[in-house]
Amino acid sequence: MKNNGMFSSLFIEELKDSVKLDDAAQGRMATLAQTWRTRNTQDTESLWESFLKQALSYLEFVPPGNPTVPGVYSLYEEWGFANCISVLYLAPPGSDIDSTSVGSFYPAKLLAKLKERKLNWGILTDGASWRLYSTKSSRPYEDYVELPLEQALEGSDEAEYGLFERFFHKDSFIAEETEGTEDGQQDESASIYKCSLDRDREQSEQVLEEKVKTPFLAQADDVLQYICNGFIFDTQKSSEEYTEEERGEIFESAVKLIYRCLFLFYAESRRLLPSDPDKADLYRRYSIQALCEEARRFRWGERRDTDQYDLWKHLKGLINAVNDGDPEYGIMGYNGGLFDDEEERFLGKHQLRNDFLSRALYLLSFVEPY
Repeated sequence: MKNNGMFSSLFIEELKDSVKLDDAAQGRMATLAQTWRTRNTQDTESLWESFLKQALSYLEFVPPGNPTVPGVYSLYEEWGFANCISVLYLAPPGSDIDSTSVGSFYPAKLLAKLKERKLNWGILTDGASWRLYSTKSSRPYEDYVELPLEQALEGSDEAEYGLFERFFHKDSFIAEETEGTEDGQQDESASIYKCSLDRDREQSEQVLEEKVKTPFLAQADDVLQYICNGFIFDTQKSSEEYTEEERGEIFESAVKLIYRCLFLFYAESRRLLPSDPDKADLYRRYSIQALCEEARRFRWGERRDTDQYDLWKHLKGLINAVNDGDPEYGIMGYNGGLFDDEEERFLGKHQLRNDFLSRALYLLSFVEPY
């Protein structure tokens, strides 16, 4: 299951590790796999009739007989069709589910229908991949979680299929009973209600806080110290020789370097880098993710050339590419000042040796296992 900003990956992995299919669920997976192999992909209606309806029945949704508009299916809790709990948008077979072109930006079409019905969560699928989108996300068009159902069925992956029935099941969308509301009935006039998926997001944030944010903040001072000490080492001056102004410059340079790394982490996680998706494989070798993997190797003794400077050269090359742009690696120049070394005394003229930079990068990207 691929997370794209909707839940924390740690939360998903914890759930995946706990998935156990009973005999009935294994039977559903096997039957649905056979249905997938014999599906009709002539058009959207054919795919709906030959595969989607059965998949949704296993998730215990009550689907309508016909779409509201082409590709849009309201999903109900029971056969009285009184309570619509979600909307499914079925992308045409063979279409690009990631397309952002006019008329083919499917997340926008789904979210528009969800807002029209005052619903929190909806499903976007082409049959092979299933995505969850939420109107409550701070980035509703960008944030989603995706389950590769085709891969799960063809590979008989019980854990992935278990997540499919866990996240996409009818029960995940039903409004919880709260004070002043009847069981299962959301306050549509105000669009205020919570369902199991909303609770999952809250739990996901708790996992992220406990296992990432809190440990990371505890390591932040060490990161700053390694970078500052690395610059001091490179100047070959004793601590007594520094003026207060120079000490301030070193500190500010260290903070700015951390901000640069955080920007790169964010841009790569949001797929803003590389700017050209066709260069993704080439860029990956020069990414900060690749650099942090080298830092991990230093941490666990797989590399020992601590007196070299190749990590710094790697990082500086990436920084310069982001600042100036580098079409060869699919990077568009940002020119925002954060990556400009022209006025930087330490960042522009000094370098960090592997022992200092590897430790700083490791503590920025990994949580120590103790």
